[in-house]
Amino acid sequence: MIKLSTTRKNFIYYLLYNIITPLISFITAPYLARTIGPNGVGTFSYTYSIVQYFMLFAMLGLYNYGNRIIAKNKINNSVLSKEFISLYTMQFINSLVIIVIYLLYVVFYSEDFKVYLLIETFYLLSAAIDISWFFSGIEKFKTIVIKNTIIKIFTALLIFIFVKNENSLLIYVFIMSISNFVSQIILWSGVKKYVKYQRISKKDIVKHIKPCFVLFISVIAISIYRIMDKIMIGIFCPVVEVGFYEQAEKIINIPLTIITSLGVIMLPRISNLLSNDKKSIALQYFKKSIQFVLFLAVPITFGLMVVSKDFIDLYLGKSFSKSAVLLILLSITIIFSSLSTVIRTQYLIPKEKDKVYIKSVIIGAIVNLIANIIFIPIFSSVGACIGTILAEFSVLVVQILHIRKEVKCIEYVFGNFNFVYKGLLMLVIVYIVSSIEINLLTKLLLEISTGIVVYSLLNIKYIHKIVKIRGKI
Repeated sequence: MIKLSTTRKNFIYYLLYNIITPLISFITAPYLARTIGPNGVGTFSYTYSIVQYFMLFAMLGLYNYGNRIIAKNKINNSVLSKEFISLYTMQFINSLVIIVIYLLYVVFYSEDFKVYLLIETFYLLSAAIDISWFFSGIEKFKTIVIKNTIIKIFTALLIFIFVKNENSLLIYVFIMSISNFVSQIILWSGVKKYVKYQRISKKDIVKHIKPCFVLFISVIAISIYRIMDKIMIGIFCPVVEVGFYEQAEKIINIPLTIITSLGVIMLPRISNLLSNDKKSIALQYFKKSIQFVLFLAVPITFGLMVVSKDFIDLYLGKSFSKSAVLLILLSITIIFSSLSTVIRTQYLIPKEKDKVYIKSVIIGAIVNLIANIIFIPIFSSVGACIGTILAEFSVLVVQILHIRKEVKCIEYVFGNFNFVYKGLLMLVIVYIVSSIEINLLTKLLLEISTGIVVYSLLNIKYIHKIVKIRGKI
């Protein structure tokens, strides 16, 4: 029998799993910006975005579906083994088909980036052997986190050792591709402990295709405004624009990951309360979550806006100065994305309103695609930012409109609008500080510390309230 992990440990491992990758990217980004340069970063980002799309089709939404199926059967070893073998057989066959299609695309339709795309075939091979969904299903986040962390640290070291200049781009692409492949191979070393061979039939495999494909629809919809942006920039603009966009997006993803992790903490509790007919208590938690998310998202959004130029100049260098403009625009999405995540994880999912969630991301994808077609050819990477802002806003609006009769979301949001006023005041004060002519690093530290102090003082009552109730949630 599999020993279950505690909720607290699982959350810690989940948080680490979702922070480690962007954090290591954050550490290596300044080095890559100064070695392979904007064009190199853009080339990798563009080609990797293409590979990501093929990877999505290879996995076919299996991560969420496989996770759920394994979680349901983790107590019964024979059923667990049979389901794993069935699911993985489906994954492997589908991946092989996608790999063949990908290679045909690279050989016959790719010209300028053929060598990079061929090397990145390792990413698709990684998808073919990816069983992280299995370990998530049996709640062994520790296995995933520890092994992947070791590989990612080793990968970062290889980058610092072997990537020296713009001519090292092929080496960088190879390091990133092969390390991802190795990280998936290593996970297989722990499978024998939980899975025993079981004979399966064609029926055992086919039964998973339809439900897996349903979840795949939402995955594709989300990918349109998370991945397609870079592909469309690469199609309509010089590839260097993809590099500017990539770096700004990486910076945004770090605070966004931390803020949205609140949903992971609260989801089990909200689900339990709703299943026990305690809707009023669940809504109180939901209301407090929106308040807390706005408390965090507003200062981060305004803070990034005001320090973007100094931060990018220091962090990436002046060759990436355009990323500062993109960072200002993309920071707006932090508020929209944070709120929609709270609604999804603390109401839609616990209430089993999957259709509302899927509808919202499909509409967001359509809005993003139309906006990209209109704005990217005119404004290049800035146009992609406009598309992303409109998409994230659309997702939030659709979700709010669908649950407005059940939950007073608009009232909850505007009831905490005081955070916006205080955030704007913080922005003005930090902007005044930014006019001081001093060393760039000193000025940046002064801007950040001023922002933290000012916003904290303006919200001292709320912070005191959080400290008092920290043990209750």
